[in-house]
Amino acid sequence: MTGRSTSWAAGSAASSCSTATGRVLRQRLPDAVDGDHPGDPLAGSSLASFVAMVCLQWEYMTAYTTSGGLDSADLLDELTAWLAALDPAAAATRNWGHVLESEIFYAL
Repeated sequence: MTGRSTSWAAGSAASSCSTATGRVLRQRLPDAVDGDHPGDPLAGSSLASFVAMVCLQWEYMTAYTTSGGLDSADLLDELTAWLAALDPAAAATRNWGHVLESEIFYAL
């Protein structure tokens, strides 16, 4: 990550007594990059899909940083397709959209 304020919370916190849903939600922080328009907090429809998506993103970032010349646009297209296949609802949110922005892909 880039040092920006982002944190993740597992489960749903509609009230302190609510039953956990298993979804992974992004905890909104006022000083976050998108603090003025945070969007949907969904980061994963399940813990398993979230972990799979993070691991996949990590592998693609590793491939990009160690390849010495892989085309980032090709990597982003492929990663986007994989994330959408793993968890379409979460991949469609601004959370993952931020990860997949071509202007910042190299900086993540």
